[in-house]
Amino acid sequence: MNSSPDPDATPNRRTRYERRETAAADALRGLLRETLLEKFPSLAAAPAELELNVSFRLDTAEAGGLVFEPNLRQQVVAQATESLAARTAYREGAVYDFGARSSETPLCRPPDATSVFAGYDGTGRPLWSARDVDRIEPTTTRGRDLRKPPPGLRGAERAYSVLGQVEYGPVPLPASYRELAGGERLAMTFQAVETRDPQGQFRLRLNPLAGRLLPDEWERLLEERELKRVATAFVKARERLAEVEREAFQALAHRDSNGYRETMRRVPGVLHGLAGDLKRATGTSRSGAEEPSAGEVLEAGIEDLFYDANRRTWVVVARGSGTGYVFSESGDYLTRFQADPEKVARRLGAERWRPAGAADEAFLMRVKARLRGDEAPR
Repeated sequence: MNSSPDPDATPNRRTRYERRETAAADALRGLLRETLLEKFPSLAAAPAELELNVSFRLDTAEAGGLVFEPNLRQQVVAQATESLAARTAYREGAVYDFGARSSETPLCRPPDATSVFAGYDGTGRPLWSARDVDRIEPTTTRGRDLRKPPPGLRGAERAYSVLGQVEYGPVPLPASYRELAGGERLAMTFQAVETRDPQGQFRLRLNPLAGRLLPDEWERLLEERELKRVATAFVKARERLAEVEREAFQALAHRDSNGYRETMRRVPGVLHGLAGDLKRATGTSRSGAEEPSAGEVLEAGIEDLFYDANRRTWVVVARGSGTGYVFSESGDYLTRFQADPEKVARRLGAERWRPAGAADEAFLMRVKARLRGDEAPR
């Protein structure tokens, strides 16, 4: 018995259909690419893969037509604008304005030299507050305490998510920068931000918000003698955040969600370290002392040294007073606190601290040498 051939299995018909489909795809691709490059010229240098849904009305009659509703350009531009907004949200020296879906509105930068970032309002517009002119000591704000963007902005949270920040200053400005910054004294906001690059890849940034200064002006300011210690603190924090970014990116690449979360928990420690370094830049610490009690630290043994894994700092616990002296991994003194035996035992039990071992003795010796004046801070 002869049976009729399956039309879909006929090689000639399938090949003819594929050729027509390819021709239609090529024509549509050329039209869409031309439309996108006209509206978004930056795509020529940084291509992006966009997911677009095109709506049209088709009349299946032989002489019927195909009509895009709304027109094809409107559909493509609207969807591309929303998709690309999440990939171009980061601009150094500015925050993202979720209300306007832009990082280039007047609200994206501090309105004057003494303003620091204060969060978002209910529509996703940035808020700023004036920092007390007499207040220099840095303060740290958690990301959860800064208002989130309003609901309905798809993908916006990942485009510019403030994980925390340090506010510092205002400090006196060199005369040549006062007009640029918008004042005689400058307050600064250092934000740890999770964002996406133009290709949609995960990034961590330490974003400096400093009055009206543009990024190149900020870089030049850090070369001034008056800001040397601020520059050192900023560069160190930026390098530490870059290290966190590399490890978090690797975890994401291997789909290791637990590893990613553990790595991202180090971000607050980077900000606390930055705040500690800035305290030293002003000659003060949380306890009001510029330097630790050299005598107590010099008498400490290796059994008095502990490593804080959460903050990535070292703590020397003085035997007599029970004072905990906190040092950065590079040996810089940060602050002090009362470390009673119960508190030490609790942190050891929770594995937040670990006792120092023989391999860590070189660090303690370096700290002691620095306090005796035998070694300059690095």
